[in-house]
Amino acid sequence: MITTFEEEIKVRSLTASKLADLLVEQYNKIALLSIKDNFCISLVSTLYSKIIEKGKFSEIFFISDLETTINEVINFQPEVICLFIGGGLNKEKVIQYTKDILELIKDFSYEGDIFIHARTYLMTEKLNKVLNNSLKNYLVERVYTFSFDLDKGLMKILYIDLEEGKEEVLRETNILFVHNELLNKSLLKRKIKFED
Repeated sequence: MITTFEEEIKVRSLTASKLADLLVEQYNKIALLSIKDNFCISLVSTLYSKIIEKGKFSEIFFISDLETTINEVINFQPEVICLFIGGGLNKEKVIQYTKDILELIKDFSYEGDIFIHARTYLMTEKLNKVLNNSLKNYLVERVYTFSFDLDKGLMKILYIDLEEGKEEVLRETNILFVHNELLNKSLLKRKIKFED
């Protein structure tokens, strides 16, 4: 691992802080659904505090019994469910968790948006490993994720067009230099272009 445990926690905290800024522009009631993993916990706890600080409603749901947890999320009646599955899980587990969660959300007839963590989105091969026709039809026009443009120092919120198989940038914001530096170290092991 290129980064230390502490650096990985920092990068998730910085990511969550910026993500909260973008989420509260669009939503008032936000459910944070996560596995019990140190990295995911650091992300959702920062997100929660930033969302509440900005006067919006949020709740954290850690997955125990999957059906019970999803039922609790649905009863919260969020405008968006943010899904954080990744952390230390291997790809196969991320794919299975994500598929099971999305299927249950569909079975509960949830009508709001779904926001997928970037790591989850990529580990599921842009959801291709979890989507069947029924799930794809259910999720059309309501799935979002985020990404970074590290050369420009930007975080971007993306709409996932499942029919066309592409992403559309909806909003973007600058990230701090230290955030960009940690992301580069964590993800790419490369020098930041605008560092020169």
